[in-house]
Amino acid sequence: MDRYVDILNSINKTNSNKFINVLLGDKKYLINRLGNVEFNACRGNHLKDFPSKNIIKTHNSIDQYMRKNAGFYFKSNSVDEQNNLLRNRDIFYIWQNKYLNSVFKSDFVLVYKHHHDDFIKIFKTDTNVIEKINYEIFFEDINFYLYLFEYYTFFKQKKILIISHFTDTMSKQLNLIDKILFSNSNKLSKFNVDFFIISYMMPMHFLINYLD
Repeated sequence: MDRYVDILNSINKTNSNKFINVLLGDKKYLINRLGNVEFNACRGNHLKDFPSKNIIKTHNSIDQYMRKNAGFYFKSNSVDEQNNLLRNRDIFYIWQNKYLNSVFKSDFVLVYKHHHDDFIKIFKTDTNVIEKINYEIFFEDINFYLYLFEYYTFFKQKKILIISHFTDTMSKQLNLIDKILFSNSNKLSKFNVDFFIISYMMPMHFLINYLD
């Protein structure tokens, strides 16, 4: 393990030692990569009440933030139909509550560097709940994740389950991956190809603790 600690720390100067130790430790963890649209949709003073076991109603507009994004697709304008408006709002409340609970309960949340200012404004400047969230900047170097996957699958002998809705896109790019990333390297031979291509296409969208 010490070898991987040194390797990962040498590659990644962005994240803390605590973060690296969580990734390499034996305890289960949950790490989420936050989307800018999604956490903007959850802004408001209600953030002070999370995490919560109860559904907390928010005051944000689903049309302002989420229409045709993150799986929210409505055929008709929710503002025009009162019955539809209520149903859409109920769905939005539930989604926001689940999303925010995961933010506050995660071991870490990852924020893109170019979204950092928005994140700080919403969770610190506007509501001052930042101390309840363990966040790190999302480190994007693929080599970091290659060694992390090697650690899980070869050193720890674990299986990894990766869930993604980008499977069609991944399938179309299977034949390109070797040329794009490994034209001058034999590193691909160390990995199960199907496992790795999925990992490469979505390297840390969600980090799920390795499975037995």
